[in-house]
Amino acid sequence: MDNTTTQAEEVLIKKGYQGPIKILNNVKEVVEFTIDWIKKDSTIFIGGNGQDKIMEIKKILEHNAIII
Repeated sequence: MDNTTTQAEEVLIKKGYQGPIKILNNVKEVVEFTIDWIKKDSTIFIGGNGQDKIMEIKKILEHNAIII
């Protein structure tokens, strides 16, 4: 799969997004970051170009009682 991180960042900036952007490279990092972040803020967007990975992350977060 192509790495589209740079393109995604450019789109967010062009759309006026000014919040933090965190680039993570694997499911474990995403899950750990999400669990830590959700304690500080109630909103997080997780995007990616692999539906199987998104579904895996969702399943783990649901198992850990993180509301999706």
